Amino acid sequence: MLEHSTEAYQILFPGPAGWELWFVKGGEAELLSSGSGEEFLDFDPSLRVTRVLAQPTAQQVALLFSSHATDAQSFAESAQLHAEKEGQAIDHEGIMVEAVLGAPPKTIARIDAPLTKFNQSDRTGPLPDLIVPAATALPLARNSVAIWCELGTLLIAFERHGRVIYYDKLSGPGPGIVDEVHRLALQLEGSHLIEKPESLLIWAELPSGPFHEGHSEGLPLQTLGPLAELFRHRFQEKLQVRVEVAPRPAPLRVAGGHTLRPLWFRERQDERNAGIRKRRRVVVASIVLGIVGFAASVVFLTHYFQVRELQSQISAIRPRVDRIEAIRARWTEVATGVDPDASLLETWMNLFNLPGIASIKIEKLSISRMEIAITGNAAGTSQVLGFIEELTSGEPFLRYTWEYPPPQVGVGGVATFEIKGITQP
Repeated sequence: MLEHSTEAYQILFPGPAGWELWFVKGGEAELLSSGSGEEFLDFDPSLRVTRVLAQPTAQQVALLFSSHATDAQSFAESAQLHAEKEGQAIDHEGIMVEAVLGAPPKTIARIDAPLTKFNQSDRTGPLPDLIVPAATALPLARNSVAIWCELGTLLIAFERHGRVIYYDKLSGPGPGIVDEVHRLALQLEGSHLIEKPESLLIWAELPSGPFHEGHSEGLPLQTLGPLAELFRHRFQEKLQVRVEVAPRPAPLRVAGGHTLRPLWFRERQDERNAGIRKRRRVVVASIVLGIVGFAASVVFLTHYFQVRELQSQISAIRPRVDRIEAIRARWTEVATGVDPDASLLETWMNLFNLPGIASIKIEKLSISRMEIAITGNAAGTSQVLGFIEELTSGEPFLRYTWEYPPPQVGVGGVATFEIKGITQP
């Protein structure tokens, strides 16, 4: 196993007849596993490295356009506009844009646009960190043309100065493939998008059996190697382009910072982010509840210890309080004898603490140790009777025997009254 590092990555790549899982680091690659047919492979969860999905080339199209934008935002907007103008059914929101030739203010860019008919995916494993077109992950030789097979589909890619300029599907491995490749090369060269190819690479490790994608006609894929003779006759002998047949290289070229975002990927991302936000809310709520619980515990414990301290202080002074209360009780018993005016003052205060005293006007008041006499008036008889009821039934005045004639009502309803209370010595 190659040594792991943060610069390494694992990449799911569409092979000739099935998916392949590669581990790549520092220009070296190791094939970890491979499948067959439509069988999906998942990323290796034990590898803590960047996860890259090489999207099959047949699931997107490469669009070339010229931009005069001078900044990154304008460049991206012009690419989006160009993609929207295309007549093909492409996912405009999932495109990836890469400048392949020139520099601002005149740049040639390649737009990788996912096709809408591949907007759904049965893949249920971990989400990739990057999604790249499979054709751009293969290391092409300088100024070369490469032909290879991917999940039963025959593909072509053109390279210039270290970048994949253009890629596309080929119609099939029949005899007309040579004319098709020659025509594409002439179109790109005539548009100054590529220079004259120096080599044509045929990666001929192809599955046996008829061509997939419904192409039952033409030659089977295992005959692509022998077709190299036709390419040599056309390209090498007539056009002086070297033709080589070799095994397909490992997917060693993954540029960070650019990623395709097909619809299924965006939907899975939204679901994952929603789950992350929900978990964060739960965690935050738990933390808040924990803090509140801790604060409540602190307050409770503080209050508890304060109460205990107060109880201790009360217990410490209780004997002295009891002694003071006993002295006060004994003093009350003898206070009248020691100070006769003390009981008169207490009677006075009890009288003026009655609630009804505010509703009457006292014209004459006499208080002695044995007698209370009050003459006064009020706005009506109800106020007088209410005051008399409070006075005669109040606990401080129960020791008196009360005498009071009915109130006299005068002009304007004003009621006058007299009341006298006598107590035994």
